[in-house]
Amino acid sequence: MRSIVHINTNDVRGGAAKVARRLAEAQIRQGADVSMLVGIREGDSDWVYPFRLDRDRQSPYREQGLLDYDLTGSDRLTEHPAVGRADLIHAHNLHGGYFNPRSLVRLSHARPLLWTLHDMQAVTGHCAYSYDCDRWESGCGNCPNLQEYPAVPVDATDRLWRDKKEIYAQSVLYLVTPSLWLKRIVERSILAGHPVELIYNGVDTRVFRPGDRAELRRKLGLPDDRVLIGCFANYGALGNKRKGGGAIAEAIGFLKEKAVPFLVVNIGDDNTDWDDPFILSVGYVGDEMRMAEWYAAMDLFLFPSLADNCPLVVSEAMACGVPLVTFATGGIPELVRDGVHGAVAPQGDTQGLLQRLESLARNHELRRRMARQCREDAVRLYDHDRIAAQYRKAYEKCEAHYRDTCRKRNIRAFPAPAIGVPEPRVAILDMDERVLERLEHVDADLIGLRPPSVTLSRSMVSILAGAYRGEDIVYSHIHTLRNNGRMFYFPVTPLLWEKNGVFGFDLHLVHTMLFRREYLLRHWEEMRAAGVAVTPNAAGLHAAFHRMSVAEYIEGKLKKWNVRSFYIYGAGTHTDQLLSQLDLKRVPVKGIFDRDAGKAGATLRGLPVYHVGELPELRPEAVLISSFSYEDEIYRQLAETIPRQRVLRYYGMRD
Repeated sequence: MRSIVHINTNDVRGGAAKVARRLAEAQIRQGADVSMLVGIREGDSDWVYPFRLDRDRQSPYREQGLLDYDLTGSDRLTEHPAVGRADLIHAHNLHGGYFNPRSLVRLSHARPLLWTLHDMQAVTGHCAYSYDCDRWESGCGNCPNLQEYPAVPVDATDRLWRDKKEIYAQSVLYLVTPSLWLKRIVERSILAGHPVELIYNGVDTRVFRPGDRAELRRKLGLPDDRVLIGCFANYGALGNKRKGGGAIAEAIGFLKEKAVPFLVVNIGDDNTDWDDPFILSVGYVGDEMRMAEWYAAMDLFLFPSLADNCPLVVSEAMACGVPLVTFATGGIPELVRDGVHGAVAPQGDTQGLLQRLESLARNHELRRRMARQCREDAVRLYDHDRIAAQYRKAYEKCEAHYRDTCRKRNIRAFPAPAIGVPEPRVAILDMDERVLERLEHVDADLIGLRPPSVTLSRSMVSILAGAYRGEDIVYSHIHTLRNNGRMFYFPVTPLLWEKNGVFGFDLHLVHTMLFRREYLLRHWEEMRAAGVAVTPNAAGLHAAFHRMSVAEYIEGKLKKWNVRSFYIYGAGTHTDQLLSQLDLKRVPVKGIFDRDAGKAGATLRGLPVYHVGELPELRPEAVLISSFSYEDEIYRQLAETIPRQRVLRYYGMRD
């Protein structure tokens, strides 16, 4: 049985992560030796390993729009033990802020490399979907939408496209696309010289399956006298332009006018305050068995996506026996046959979509026949075991292609030897008054500090120690969780600030770090006094080994910094969601600052909103920044007005 290493941006979030993870789990069940390397580790599986990104903060690449050229960690993936023991590398998304595209040449020479493309990003200057732009066929440049994911600050798309073309010419690749639509694009692109085959995304039809609809509606608290129309996207489909949020909003108004008794179930939206009796937002559903129940309780699934490849929600809904109403976007019409599995309108034909939706909403018998066909074809075409078998055959072809290409090109590149650093010895010390005394007697290279009532994860200690290359501090992240168990937007890092190549770390999150013993001996007293560890020599992993509720995190931060009352900066959705997770009787929030003068004088969840210009007059004891995208910028501005130690970051500096 083969040893396979999957590589992806992360192991949990997003369609590519789910495809990679589900395939890996199917391969493990079949007896394969499987591991996964990720830039961002969010799950707990012991076969998933984060690797160091090692971003060069002094390089000009980011400002020049050269996506991920400042990352050096992926250059050393050939040294990773998982790659060293692998027979084959299965790459997935190689974009997303973790992989330097120039690392691909060396990696593809080290082992046979099969690359599953989950969107168009591999063939464009930067975007994951080009919509109606066809510049990717002959060379990008003059990009019409630099903000399309993944965004670039300046137009370097011509350079990025040309660099990709050269990288691919030097690489040995075997490609898989999950749709015929994308396969045809690849065959006209800068990847055209590499073999490519079609394998659709799989679904576990033992999990995603029909159920007793009436019983499920009783269990989930759903009405049985309305047509239930499901829609799903991370953070909700209604506010998601690419997933067709505008068309969904039009559909709601249209069905109201037609007096159709319906309810739109907006799965994935944590904003449960829609003031509309025809919309039910149920928040994030992380458990797949639970998600399958929501699917199976629906009458129809509405998915008017404007750009997509082979979306998992389509095959999942089909496996649960739910007919779909959708646009003929990307690979979707390959999965959903018009009149068989639901209704497919021409892409962008919203009126046609609405008419088809109304027709199916009024025809129970037609929905019943379509539901049966959805289930039958999902099992026959997309079941995990079938897809895993197709990948086994593709691996054989990939290995043969690798051998033939290496022989023809006389490629004799091999994985470089691992960096010669002996495995460090680690000691865990209680964080109390005797830390310095114990340090003087402990025989270890790295020290973990354990605050009262906190347990240091063995997995974290092992993985951080494995990433150690002589730095003063190696660190990881934490996840803060909403009351429903879902991660609150983004992971939190202990990195507070950087100035002239020197970094400050928040000791409130000391349990996410390991320290070089000699560094602690020299700096422990000043660290304890300041609550911050300062060093120019640190390295981090995008992996969260600890989880705590939003309330626990905020209350702990206030206690650590002896804050008796504070204000929040930002009067938008993020703050509204943050306040919804807190008991305002326990957390001493006095008010909210915002740069928008139009918000001053209003209230948010009962708290007064002030313009930021009033900050000097109000003299806050501390200010908590409630923003992810602008936290660095706001932190710098506030630190010029009030003492830096009184500017509280929620997420920490992005690393």
